[in-house]
Amino acid sequence: MKRIVLLLIVVVASAAGKAHAHGINLSVTSSSPFIMVNANFSANDPLVNASVTIFLPGEDEEVFQNGRTDLAGNFIFKPDRPGSWVYFIDDERGHRRRRVIEIEDSFFEDEPGEEIVLTEETGNPFLSIPPMIRVLLVFSILFGITGIYYGLKAGKSGENNK
Repeated sequence: MKRIVLLLIVVVASAAGKAHAHGINLSVTSSSPFIMVNANFSANDPLVNASVTIFLPGEDEEVFQNGRTDLAGNFIFKPDRPGSWVYFIDDERGHRRRRVIEIEDSFFEDEPGEEIVLTEETGNPFLSIPPMIRVLLVFSILFGITGIYYGLKAGKSGENNK
């Protein structure tokens, strides 16, 4: 039984670190005639120099533009038609994200320079908790479950002794 509890603790603790590494937030801002996508990790660290590929609406295979994010995690592109544009980001270290950005006909009618936040997409809220606090939280839950288990086990053995 002790081996199972120890194994469970090791698995959960290692999963908490991996989950934090993959939380990516995207924020899409429109400033006609441009679209800016800001990418950062859950801890608000920007994805610097990440590879970005923009695919044409309805053409998942045809690349419209590619490049890299700047030091703030921003990538700007200028769509030339309405539709569902696919934004794909890859930091080449295991963090990837695909996002569809809807561009309406009205986007091309907006006054230049008018800034509108189209969407903000965040990852799991649990991932925004600092890693040390998450590890403590996981251990607290595991110790609580272990305490309940041994408490129930002791209660059953006490009933058998009567």
